This record gives sequence, structure tokens and C-alpha cells, in this order.
Amino acid sequence: MCKARIFTHFLSFLMSGFYKILANKALDESLMIALKFRDSLSL
Repeated sequence: MCKARIFTHFLSFLMSGFYKILANKALDESLMIALKFRDSLSL
């Protein structure tokens, strides 16, 4: 019981970290696209 509990906690921790990384990547991508778009507008 205790091991399963620790495992689920660990799994949820891993998943939250994974989602954070995914969110950061998506944010970086959208920022880069926005910067490129702004540069193309200024030209």
C-alpha cells in the first residue's frame, strides 16, 4: 500500500514536471513566432 502510494506521488510529480517542460517549450515557440512576425512587420 505504502509503495503504491509513493509510486503514484512520484508519477504525478513526473507528469507535472513533464507538462511544465511542454508548456515552457510551447511558450518559447510562440515567443519566437511573435518576434519573427514583429520583425517581418518592421521590414
